[in-house]
Amino acid sequence: MLPKAGRIPRMLAWIVDATLINMVFLFITLSFFMIGLMQQFEGNPLLGVAITFVVGLLTAIAGSVPLLLASAIQGYWGTTPGKKIFQIRIVDAHGLRPPQTTLAIRMAFQMLPIWGRVVVAVFSAIHVTVIGYIVYGILFPVWLASVSVGLIRRDGRSLHDRFLGTRVVLDVVSQKRR
Repeated sequence: MLPKAGRIPRMLAWIVDATLINMVFLFITLSFFMIGLMQQFEGNPLLGVAITFVVGLLTAIAGSVPLLLASAIQGYWGTTPGKKIFQIRIVDAHGLRPPQTTLAIRMAFQMLPIWGRVVVAVFSAIHVTVIGYIVYGILFPVWLASVSVGLIRRDGRSLHDRFLGTRVVLDVVSQKRR
């Protein structure tokens, strides 16, 4: 059996991945925001409102790009920059690499707090921000509960790991190749 990854390396790997996703998310959303802000002052207030709406919606949709990309990267390569840095990997019950879809779904679940921000941005663009915060108010506690279970359980497996049949282990295979 492969040695399980400790809680601190797992947390630090998540922080690295979340930081990278947030940086891309921030760049995309600020870029669209600046475009909307520049267009708003062109003299026609009605056009400014329409452009702000379209840019807001595009911002919200484009904000999901880094999250989808992160899921695709973990699904395709089986790892993320944070996991590479801290030499951990995801395996199934037999110690093998899980299917791409499982890895992609796992990454999407890991990043629920950031998905919540995308949801808020979408609903803000269509001027029903309160619904976005209600959805975020559901997503964040679900994520927090999953992570908390991982902190409490002796084996360190979070709810999403149990649900997907995955474990986080030390990447001893890549260490042996060196």
